[in-house]
Formats: sequence, C-alpha cells, structure tokens
Amino acid sequence: MGRLKTFIKAYVQDPGWLWFVRKYKTRLGWRARQYEVYYQRSKRLCRNVGETPKTVLPAVRQFNEQGWATLQTPETEEIAAEILQVMRSEESDGEDIWNEAGRYIKADVWQKFPCLEKVFTGIAGEFIRGVYECEYKILFGVSYKSHRQAEKPPGSQLWHFDGSPGTCINLMYCLGPVGPENGAMECMSWEDTYRLFVLERKQFRQWELEGAKLTKMEVRARRASFLKEKIDCNFADRVNQPKSNGGMLFFFRNNNLHKGGFVNLGTERFVCVFNIYPSQNPPPFDEYHACGVPKTCNYPQDPDF
Repeated sequence: MGRLKTFIKAYVQDPGWLWFVRKYKTRLGWRARQYEVYYQRSKRLCRNVGETPKTVLPAVRQFNEQGWATLQTPETEEIAAEILQVMRSEESDGEDIWNEAGRYIKADVWQKFPCLEKVFTGIAGEFIRGVYECEYKILFGVSYKSHRQAEKPPGSQLWHFDGSPGTCINLMYCLGPVGPENGAMECMSWEDTYRLFVLERKQFRQWELEGAKLTKMEVRARRASFLKEKIDCNFADRVNQPKSNGGMLFFFRNNNLHKGGFVNLGTERFVCVFNIYPSQNPPPFDEYHACGVPKTCNYPQDPDF
C-alpha cells in the first residue's frame, strides 16, 4: 500500500502541484490563486501607473525573463553609505544593535533611516512599478549584518526558497561591498529554479519508496543537500552572483532558489531586505514613517493587506 500511495502521488498529485508552481511561481499550491487574482485586479485598476522609464527598462525586462535584476545609482550608493556609517558608529559606541541572527534590533529600519523613502520614490519604485504594472506596498523591511559564526553555512546560507506567494518581490539593498568573499547573494533564474523543483520532487518520491520517514527538519536538510549537489554538478555556470562596492539594489522573485551571507573570516556583509507586493494604491509612506515596516509574518494571509 505504501508503494502504491507513493506512485499515486508521483503520477497524479505531483503533476498538478508542479502546474501550480509554474503558473503561480510559488509552492503554496491552490492557495496561490488569491494573490494572483488580487494582482491582476490591481493592474486593471492602475492603468494610469505610467510608462516605465528607459533607465530601468532593461532591468525590468531581465527580471521578467529571469526573475532577478540589479540596479545601482549614485543616489543609492550615497544613501547606503549614510545608513552604513550610522550602523558602524553605533557599533563603535559599543551599542548592542544586532541580535543572535544578525538582525538590526535598535529600531525599525524605516523609522531609523527615513532616507530609505528616497530609494523607493526613486529608481526602486520605478523598477517595481515597471515589473508589476501597478502600484506596490512593503510587507516588511529588516536589516542584517553577516559575519562568520560557523564552520559550515547554516539556514538561509544554504540553497533555499522563501515560500511566499509568487507575486512577492525580494529586494536586497546592499549597504556595503558585496562579492564572493563576503557572502554576496547567489541566485538561480526562475526557469532553472523550476527545473530543480521538478528534480527535487522526483527525488523526494524516491526517498519515500526507499521507506524514509522524514521529519520536517530532515526533509529540509536533505533538500538543501540535494539542491547543492545538483547545482554544483549541473548548474554551476548558471549561478548569478552580482558584485558591488555598495549601494546595489538586488531584486529577485521570492521563490527563486538563492543563498547568501556565508562570509570569509574577517569580512562582513550589511544589507537591508524588503518584501514587496502589488497594490491598488501607492505605498503609504506616511504610515511607514509612523508605524515602521516590522516583520510580523512571513507572508500576508490577505493579499489586500
């Protein structure tokens, strides 16, 4: 009965699940549809969102084709340097501004660094509107410092997907230099991500046939190991890892396979991370300044949050 059940999953359930993954760019299954419906409604209601500026059009096209893109301007460099200078000054004063996970805890990042609004009213907002073809909103924003804490990369420093709705765009704002030596984000395109999801699903069923009864943590560990092996062997030349001296905006789909933050000894990485969603209304910056953009959930239960 166990083998029959696995075959039914592999040849009946999995094709349907993979159809949802490809269509909605997430692994949420049927729950993904409500976010796509809200997104399409937002596009219809925002027909006057304006034409995409030529300065961001190549990046928008790349994002639509591959699921990731980067932008950097003198303004994003200047603002990043301003934020990083404040953080380093706080560190120099002996302030405890990072938790054990490396997250900035002194204050909400938006309230602490109101200059972030300039990034979103500038090139970031132009890009996001160009991709969505409607308005947008920010679910949360957090800042992280990465430094070497273990011999091997843990957690988000391994290949993974975030698991939010496919309408979510991740924005990593690199406050300082990023490169291979300090854990610059590595990202697969969406098409390659989907191919790896297909391979992973087949492997998971093979584990079931072998009689493996895995806990959620064991599944996560095996998945990470499997993805690393496949990417190293078959996709190594397709890994994207943009470099910057500071100020780079790295946009990628929430469920593109990605990893980052495992730095060499003696190096550090400072970033701000935002999760962004389509909206029918312009971003409420006054509300963000008043209430901040704290992370209270991984993704919204209601797309009209």
